[in-house]
Amino acid sequence: MSGLLITLGDKTAYGATPIAGQQATIGTRRRSGQRCRTNPALLAELAGRAGQHGAAGPAQVAMVVADSGQRQARTLELMGMVSSAMPQLDESEDVFCVGSASGACGDVSFVTALALAHHAVLVRGAPVLCLGNDDANHCSAQLLRPPPPEIRAS
Repeated sequence: MSGLLITLGDKTAYGATPIAGQQATIGTRRRSGQRCRTNPALLAELAGRAGQHGAAGPAQVAMVVADSGQRQARTLELMGMVSSAMPQLDESEDVFCVGSASGACGDVSFVTALALAHHAVLVRGAPVLCLGNDDANHCSAQLLRPPPPEIRAS
C-alpha cells in the first residue's frame, strides 16, 4: 500500500512537488513468544536491510519517523535501536513518533509516518527511515531517499 502512495515519478505527473525515491518495504513478523517483548536488535536488522536496498547506511540517515507512540514499550524499543544503531541522530530532534497523535487507528499511524518521512526527505535532502513497529506482530522499515538531482533542479 505504501508503495502506491509515494513513488519515484516525474514532476509532470505530480505537479511541481518532487517525489522522494523509495525502495521496497522490508518487513518481518515477530515470533509469537515475542508479542509483548521489545527487540531493538530486530528494528536495527530491518533498518540495516532497508539501507542495503536503498544504498544508504545507518550513518547516512538524517531522521527516523515511526508509527509507535501509543504503546510506551514500542517507543522505548525504537529509542533503543536509534541510540545503538544511529548514534549521530539527536533523539529529541531527529526521531519522531506519530502513534500518540493518531491513537489506535490501524494503519493510519504508519501512513502518517510515511507521509512525514517523505516531507522530511524533501526538507533535509537526506535519507529518512520510516519504521512501523507499533504492531505487536509485525515490524517494517522503509528508507526514503531524496529525489534525483535532475528532478530537484527543475
